Amino acid sequence: MSSWHVGQTDHNLRQAAQQVRMASERNCEMVVFPELFLTGYRGDNPVEELRSGLAQISSRFPQVCCCFGSISEDGFNRQLIMQAGSELARYDKVHLFRPNQEHMMWQPGASYASFQLAGLRVGMAICNDIRFPEQVRALSLHHGIGLLICPALWPARRDHIWSALLRARAIENNIFVVGCCISSIDNGVELFDGALNHVFDPNGNELHDVERIHALDLAMLETPLVDTRAQHVEISDLQLFG
Repeated sequence: MSSWHVGQTDHNLRQAAQQVRMASERNCEMVVFPELFLTGYRGDNPVEELRSGLAQISSRFPQVCCCFGSISEDGFNRQLIMQAGSELARYDKVHLFRPNQEHMMWQPGASYASFQLAGLRVGMAICNDIRFPEQVRALSLHHGIGLLICPALWPARRDHIWSALLRARAIENNIFVVGCCISSIDNGVELFDGALNHVFDPNGNELHDVERIHALDLAMLETPLVDTRAQHVEISDLQLFG
């Protein structure tokens, strides 16, 4: 379990490098980090230093696709996907969490996003986005995603909501869903206990591994119990009685 210290950029980048190295040694194709794991909400945000550090980590382990959670950049809460030192994809959080005043920190993104990893299309979301089924549905219907990755900074006391939403998005779209949450922040700047990490298969079954390494059986994407993509019906008329 890695510890992340708000405002300690060098420490956090070293921890991230260690995690990617471990993933590489285990022949993992992707490693997923939590939302804002380098800075938290209130930590220092040296964007150029963070980007440079993340790119260097990705360059050292080019065979691993790195989902570097998110950073605060250009006025957005931005998810970064890197491989071999280059940015493969980015996504700006659309559904900002107003109870934490996120709408005062960032502007909302204006588009959804996905990327290709080998033979799998991967959809992108961040934390509160998981509450909005239309986002994942659009990625499923129009991008054909088979996996959704959702880094988060979600509180432990609401893990039952977090896990329920992740499971629902998996079932209703016949996809794998990965929710990666920061475990805790406690450094005098922020105090936060995070929810658990969860991985669900297309049938809504949770996958468990003590080392948090998951092999996805992609054949499950081809044989859904109910094919919600093929059986989708577009309804635009609403009838109102009374």
